Amino acid sequence: MNALCFTTVPIPSGAIGRENPFPPFVKMWQTPNYTQFDPALPQEEYQYINYGIPPHTMPYAFQDNYGNCRHRREFKAAVLENNALRAIFLLEFGGRLWSLYDKKRQRELVYRNSVFQPCRIGTRNAWVSGGIEWNCGIPGHTPFTYSPVFAAEVPGAAYPLLRIYEWERIREMPYQVDFFLPDDDSEFLYAAARIVNPHDHELPMYWWTNIAVPQVEGMRVLTPSTQAITHEKGIKVATVPRWRDADITYPVNLRRAIDFFFVLPKQERRWEAAVMPDGTGFVDVSTPALRGRKLFVWGNSVGGNNWQKMLTEGDAPYCEIQSGLAKTQMECLPMAPHATFFHLEAFGAFQGDPAVIHGDDWPAATGEVKRYLAGRLPEEAFNAVAAEARRCAELPPESPVHYGSGWGALELERRRRCGEPSFTDAALVFPADSMTELQQPWLALLQGAARLDDAAIMQPSWQINPFWQPYLAGAAQEAEANRTYCHYQLGLLHYAAGDLPAATAEMLLARCSGRPGLFVNRALAMLAMLQGRPAEAADYYLAALQEADDDMAMLEEGLKIFIAAGRCRQFKPFLDQYAGPDVDPDRLRLLKIQNALELDELEEVARLFADPLKPVEIREGDFSITDSYLIWQTKLLARAEGRQWDREFHAAKMPEIPVPADYEYRTQLAVI
Repeated sequence: MNALCFTTVPIPSGAIGRENPFPPFVKMWQTPNYTQFDPALPQEEYQYINYGIPPHTMPYAFQDNYGNCRHRREFKAAVLENNALRAIFLLEFGGRLWSLYDKKRQRELVYRNSVFQPCRIGTRNAWVSGGIEWNCGIPGHTPFTYSPVFAAEVPGAAYPLLRIYEWERIREMPYQVDFFLPDDDSEFLYAAARIVNPHDHELPMYWWTNIAVPQVEGMRVLTPSTQAITHEKGIKVATVPRWRDADITYPVNLRRAIDFFFVLPKQERRWEAAVMPDGTGFVDVSTPALRGRKLFVWGNSVGGNNWQKMLTEGDAPYCEIQSGLAKTQMECLPMAPHATFFHLEAFGAFQGDPAVIHGDDWPAATGEVKRYLAGRLPEEAFNAVAAEARRCAELPPESPVHYGSGWGALELERRRRCGEPSFTDAALVFPADSMTELQQPWLALLQGAARLDDAAIMQPSWQINPFWQPYLAGAAQEAEANRTYCHYQLGLLHYAAGDLPAATAEMLLARCSGRPGLFVNRALAMLAMLQGRPAEAADYYLAALQEADDDMAMLEEGLKIFIAAGRCRQFKPFLDQYAGPDVDPDRLRLLKIQNALELDELEEVARLFADPLKPVEIREGDFSITDSYLIWQTKLLARAEGRQWDREFHAAKMPEIPVPADYEYRTQLAVI
């Protein structure tokens, strides 16, 4: 038996809403600009750190309309299955591998979340934990982690082959992943990825495969390394397996959230394993192109456990083992013009001698995994599978069974009309009927349409390619009815290019028409904030709020502006009168707490803090719940002592204040 089918799978799910129609005027948050490097780290180990980090997430929309009230939902899925394994992929959410079930041993090989709970961790906000995620193009979680991708079966291979693929809009390039079980009894699932640079210029390229595995007492992570790179006020070198009097290969020993990027010698085979106390576990092995290996933990602490509880429901903790193109996730690799990157990974069960795996002899422990792979997946046989997978990667698929976005089809049409070569070959099919209302205004521009509907402004549909500037400028001149839309989109193009004054000038031209004021005023507010003018930003945002229906994302965004402008009392009625969808009531309560703290309404804060807060809409690394609780407590202390509260007083008193477990979301407090 070796089969591929398309079906649905039921999973209890938090609310899943529409994309945010307002363009994201924020910087990329994942990767800081590192300037301090451990002297023990050779320069070639960090030459690409900070390279290729996009300045923002445009043209992608935020996905921030979800909640934690769960209901059973049928998810569209692809299932690959043979006599040994059953793999389930969620096609509406990046093709994530949700389950890899070992039939012979009757257990899940990766961490399978019992719920589908979005949380604010992804590049575009929403992200879910569990399974295996395929992250391509830009640093961080893939823009498609919460979005549909194309899926098709590929004939012409000697086995059922599932292909998922998409057009990535920041790098403007296609990628694909082919999944297969090479025979009826294969105990390894294979994933072959192909990334294409269709441009005449170099592209910074990123790939990381994120694999969630159960984190239990005595579970050990192994990879053939004696050094790891971590970031702690700069880039540091850690020794493996022991660093700072702790064995860091046992995730339960790590009390704070941390990443370890293992440095693998060039001659070593690329693999990483997570092994339980009894010697059973999971192993990932790849071709040399995936040089990086990583361990991520939330941290065995109150804060780390609270983060995990938001993402799961009564499950044991998990951690992640990961594999990537570069040695760390703080970097991309240069991809030459018209180059193709290809790699193959295999995922399967592991069984070794527990006494050796968990012994004090690290080379012997890693050697146990090497011996297992040499017997079950010898390098010569693996390379033969890789050669066949590379051939199959160029085979044409059948018509897609599942559609992703229409942006790839639009780009194909743009190139066709402009006489440019296609960005892909027969391996990827982007049907014209995959285009929706999001692509229609841009298709109309290509076709020379005389009128663009103002309602199109209210769609999450934007571009960052300067190709569109003359088309928009021309359409604005052709018809007065086009001016609002065209100047608004020109403003977004200038913002994406980093020219904030030009973006503001275009938005002011859009505002002259007065249609639709909500979106233009909000854009002017965000541009004013980015240029250091909070009072002006608050004026524009007030005008936007007065036209808007109740929108939680606007309240969160607006609060930051009104705090910066010192006008929280003016903002308070919008919080008090909110009557929109009750997607995440704790998110609204947190905003009310933050506003009340600015107004020194401490009795109101006490009322709002009476019940634990568990909003799923707080960013990874955002400790606003904990910070708000501590500010409240230090303000109470200042009042009791009859003195003025300030940041200096807060910093002095904060370490003395115990934080109740329900309000503790800090993951960086503990030492390893």
